[in-house]
Amino acid sequence: MPALSFPPWLWQDPTPLYKTSQYITRDPVNPRRFVQVFQSIPALEPLYTEFEKNFNVKEPYRIIRDNTWLPIIATILYLSFVIEGKKYVERRKLEGKGPVNLGRFPAFWNAFLASFSILGALRVVPHFLFMFTHKEFKMTVCEAPDTAGYGDGAAGMWVMLFTVSKLFELVDTMILVLKGKDPMFLHWYVWEGGEGGREGGTEIRHFTNAPPSLPLFLFPTQVPPRDRPPLHLVLLLGP
Repeated sequence: MPALSFPPWLWQDPTPLYKTSQYITRDPVNPRRFVQVFQSIPALEPLYTEFEKNFNVKEPYRIIRDNTWLPIIATILYLSFVIEGKKYVERRKLEGKGPVNLGRFPAFWNAFLASFSILGALRVVPHFLFMFTHKEFKMTVCEAPDTAGYGDGAAGMWVMLFTVSKLFELVDTMILVLKGKDPMFLHWYVWEGGEGGREGGTEIRHFTNAPPSLPLFLFPTQVPPRDRPPLHLVLLLGP
């Protein structure tokens, strides 16, 4: 059976690109060339910014590594607010005030988070699938992020942003608690998944980045009609 052939603008074999790629990790000890998905699919390149293409994770990663106290404090604050926040809402209910009215803020905030998750999935998922075109499954899980192409570059930038974004999802939990609701399993799962560090395959980032986008995007539809933002704004921020 003859091998499939594609026009150069649609697909280029990534294997030889590892020897000629212009993208090189900035590791002073062992710099390595890595290939990004748009190099094999040139038609996608206009969708990537120069900043994404040339992103260097070294400095952001150093800041995260040198501030290991931050996730510890954030976790303590997270658990404390879940416990004390529920008690605060219960006291309000006993006083006849009910949950806190946050107005339109929850709708706008969750539309923002949904947009972020979708953008991240649009960068990480293509790279995740791209690796399967020329790597064994074991390599997609065990290979070092720098060599696999999601340490630096576009995929690396969004993996880093996804990890850091777990801190901002504290706000999502605050909203639920202040509205008198309990955090769902998904909130606990996504929070814990983001605190695990950078090592590991893109499977972890793919499956923790994409699922939250749907419930977060649908959240504005659960807001009372008088508090909902304009539909065209939700559509603009959501997908």
